[in-house]
Amino acid sequence: MFKEFIKDRDVLIISIVILFAIAFQVVSSEIEGYKEINAELLEDLKYEETKASAYLHAFEDQKNKNDNPLLPGPVLNITPCGGDIALYQNLDYVINYDFPTKPKKLSITFSHETVKQDSIINLMPLELNEKGNTNYGEVLTSYLAVGEQGILNAEIYAEDYDGSFTLTSCKYNTYLDNHEYEGDYKRDHIRSPYVGDGYANVTVEIEGKIWEQEWDSLEECAEDEWIIEWELESYNNYRKNESEKELTAVEFCSGSVTDMAEAYIWGSTFRYPVLTTENSANWSEMYDNSGDISYLSTCFDTINADIERYVSTSLDTFTKDIGYGYHWAYSLQGDFRTVGLSLHSSTNSTYVTTDSHTDFGYKDSRFKKYQNYIGNRNTPPEESFYLHEYGMVPDEGIKYVSFIFEVHTFTGGNHGMYNYTTLNYDLNTCKKITLKDIMSDEILFAQGYELQNGQDSLWMSLLSARLGDILSVDQGELPGTTEWTPVPWYKSAPNYSYSNLKAVSIHDEGLTFSFQPYVTGCWACGWPEITIGWANLWDIFTWGDWEVDDPTLYPNTVVQDVQLENIGELATKLSNSYELQDLIFSSTHFYHYQLGKGDQYFETSLEKQDGAISYGLSGNFTVKDVFVVKKFINVINSIIGFDNFSYSESISDADIQINLGTCLTKNAWNSILETDLCSSANGYFSSEDMIVWVDSDLYGLNRDRVLIHELGHSIGLNHSACQTTGLMSSHSNRDQSIISFSNFEIAQIKFLYSQIHSVGNIETFSKDLESGITYNEMTSYTDLEAKELDSTMNNQFCPDEKSTVYEEGENKDDNS
Repeated sequence: MFKEFIKDRDVLIISIVILFAIAFQVVSSEIEGYKEINAELLEDLKYEETKASAYLHAFEDQKNKNDNPLLPGPVLNITPCGGDIALYQNLDYVINYDFPTKPKKLSITFSHETVKQDSIINLMPLELNEKGNTNYGEVLTSYLAVGEQGILNAEIYAEDYDGSFTLTSCKYNTYLDNHEYEGDYKRDHIRSPYVGDGYANVTVEIEGKIWEQEWDSLEECAEDEWIIEWELESYNNYRKNESEKELTAVEFCSGSVTDMAEAYIWGSTFRYPVLTTENSANWSEMYDNSGDISYLSTCFDTINADIERYVSTSLDTFTKDIGYGYHWAYSLQGDFRTVGLSLHSSTNSTYVTTDSHTDFGYKDSRFKKYQNYIGNRNTPPEESFYLHEYGMVPDEGIKYVSFIFEVHTFTGGNHGMYNYTTLNYDLNTCKKITLKDIMSDEILFAQGYELQNGQDSLWMSLLSARLGDILSVDQGELPGTTEWTPVPWYKSAPNYSYSNLKAVSIHDEGLTFSFQPYVTGCWACGWPEITIGWANLWDIFTWGDWEVDDPTLYPNTVVQDVQLENIGELATKLSNSYELQDLIFSSTHFYHYQLGKGDQYFETSLEKQDGAISYGLSGNFTVKDVFVVKKFINVINSIIGFDNFSYSESISDADIQINLGTCLTKNAWNSILETDLCSSANGYFSSEDMIVWVDSDLYGLNRDRVLIHELGHSIGLNHSACQTTGLMSSHSNRDQSIISFSNFEIAQIKFLYSQIHSVGNIETFSKDLESGITYNEMTSYTDLEAKELDSTMNNQFCPDEKSTVYEEGENKDDNS
């Protein structure tokens, strides 16, 4: 009996629990339903409150106008109302309305400050809403804003049959939008049977004892502070954690790198393109235009060799100094994208469409008026056209291949570093193409624009302005928000130099510019890859005239033009006008700015050319480079008063070879690590090898400046610390457009190739200056006291800019 009671009680409890759970679920469901109803009621209430408020305001407005009580006017809302809108693109506008009584009129009027005639859109009749009337609802309309960049006004008018009305207005900034394909985005890699993948790998592995890596002896290693304070301490901390005995410095240095070092193997790799003509038949079913391209075989071999040289140089330079103590993740990873590939001939040049512009004919009057809405600074000649019709390209399709190389390196720190290099080739001539090859001022000059002082070209300023506009629009801002060229663009040089723009690639849609990290902003800000379309390139892009080379020199090349006629006489006067102590000091001291140490002058023996010297050019030099070198030679001979220097057409016969070449090791890591001469400089002169090297990627004024600067070193001139003058100045604040020697530099050239004098008891002795003579020897011979610069000058020795003050006493033996 008792057991049955217990059993019945258990059944009862289970039943109650089940019923409670069901009831709870039903109640919860009801609660959620009421929540949804309440939310809908709240939305309806908010809407009615908004409408009531609008009625009240409208009623008060009408009441203030006359004493007759009127019903409130219609309630209107338009989306969007304000902001920035693109010209020549249809934009949808949503008008929400609520009439107190039957609607009579609803319209929207657009008026642009640069367009004479307004556009009126009648929105009647209105569609029935869910209640079967037209008193409230929404209507959708679209409008194409036209005109020039400026202000667009929109007015929406609503009136009902009781005479109540409402007028609502909105104001917009109109701008020229980017063309199709333009913007900041990563170009896709083109898969093609003509471009295969090659791989290069470099592994560095060290072995042996710790002390054998960088020290001459075990004792030297054990006494090294870096070993004691960093390597040994870190290793012993690890041994403590493992409950092992700590090592002495001698024991640590005696150990094997495989046992003691954090890392002893490092790997780097590079994937690169390999062009081939052999796969077209195998892939003909998958790819269009897979015709015979066997005639490109020789050209492809040339390009492949060029690419392999770039890849191997990058890997070898990065890895050659890896050794003990380097970060365990120290590596280079290189990859590529084929972004442009045009192998087959076509009868017409590129077809350009300008769907975002209808204002044609190149002009400039509007730019000043609308300088706050500068836009693309471009009005194409027609709505659609072939590039050859107005541009500077042949009447045929161009054949090319274009690659973007992305190299990531890690050497330690918070993050790695990226470096972008582009290689472009004209497949008709197999010539490597750079940015300066495909840009021209020809059309801009024809429009009446002229180069200003300090400008290399007009196209670079205009291109920078357009790239900045494209980035502005791409980021949702008005054109000109990102301003990379001062306004107006044709009056000054752009904010960025040629080196910032030279990573350019070619493709069907136009050109793409890959910016290096930190050029346009901080690391976290990113670095853009901006594509600019042909409609924004038609007036500055050129193709095919690779042999055309303008030999015209910039004004004031080598020396000021006004000094040329009497430069010999002037040089003598200048040499006599400066202190002999200054001339001797500058000939035997060179200036160097060192991070953390500031401005410093170091003493060195005199280096000059003691005999007749001939110069010759090699590499990627231009006709203009030849003219610059020849003018340098003629001017220097005139300054010193005899023909000591000459030009040789045969590079093998030249005493000093001037090589214009690409520095394959110039990249983000080598400019910091200074692994070789060309990686950290745009040029150099080696007195040991008798070679002047100048980066052939340089352009314009900077190219000429570097060339003349290095030639100045070759005749004996040293760096100076001049702030605003001096072609030989190495100070960071100097004007990089300076391409002429200063007065003191002219005097110094004259001094270097003259005699110095010593006055005896009976007669005056003289001797020629020769390489190797020191500061003390020259001052002693000329009966001057060897002195050092006054410390208050902060080593800013520049007789052209300030008088020189010396401290009494001999120079220190350590040349500090």
